Amino acid sequence: MANRQRDSPTTRLVRGLRLALFTCLILVVVVPALAAYKNLHRARRPILGNPGMEGHRYLDLRIRTDDGLNLDGWYMPPDREPEGGIILCHGVAANRRDMYPRARFLTRAGYACLLFDLRAHGTSEGDKTTYGL
Repeated sequence: MANRQRDSPTTRLVRGLRLALFTCLILVVVVPALAAYKNLHRARRPILGNPGMEGHRYLDLRIRTDDGLNLDGWYMPPDREPEGGIILCHGVAANRRDMYPRARFLTRAGYACLLFDLRAHGTSEGDKTTYGL
């Protein structure tokens, strides 16, 4: 049997501190960075259907952003003179189709509605989404 030396208490303490520091680094830097990446680069949900499939008037439209991306959307006019106009924005990991029930209600109440896909959502261009500008 080989003669094995035991580590000194100082060596064990330094090893333990290194392990604790490495664990803190992983928890404080790496985990939030991965979560942020996943949050900004979400999978797109397909747009199933359009207002015309349910008998509502609408126009397809495309909005060009200042940085050159195309955002796709629908303009839904009411059946009478508009009372006003409302822009409906969906949430993260959604698309304009999710706002259709609200737009249907609002157009029946006499409001024109604009529904569009935020960047990196639905059929709009872009590879990441952000929370604000």
